[in-house]
Amino acid sequence: MLSINGARLMERIHALGEIGKDAEGRRTRLAASDAEKEGRDLVAGWIREAGLELVVDRIGNMFGIWQTAENRQEKPLMTGSHIDTVINAGQYDGCLGVIGGIEVIKTLREGGHKDRKTGCRRRFHQRRGRALFPGYDGFPGLRRRNGSG
Repeated sequence: MLSINGARLMERIHALGEIGKDAEGRRTRLAASDAEKEGRDLVAGWIREAGLELVVDRIGNMFGIWQTAENRQEKPLMTGSHIDTVINAGQYDGCLGVIGGIEVIKTLREGGHKDRKTGCRRRFHQRRGRALFPGYDGFPGLRRRNGSG
């Protein structure tokens, strides 16, 4: 039975959680901010390190794609969330979904598992900032493009 590397998962959650902290320890990574870009760059490195193909769409949604010859024709299974935050955010909101998805695929790959479905780990851009940039929201934008929203 495979188990995720819990220490690596928590190390990454804590590393991402440090990005955007102010002197009082309040965490803020607003969409399109320098802190959010720093977080995106960190997550992009983890996606590549997991052996996934990194694809970024025109509004900044990031996809880590696990594709093999066996699953190339299958519809993808998607998991993930967001890494931008509200002001003074908690450490796990969104980040656990993003980093957890990467960790699951990394664990499967390390265990020699070959999936019958294409794995797609995604990090939605601008999940939290609709008031700042109306119409520039990653998740609803993806749903609209796929005809489901």
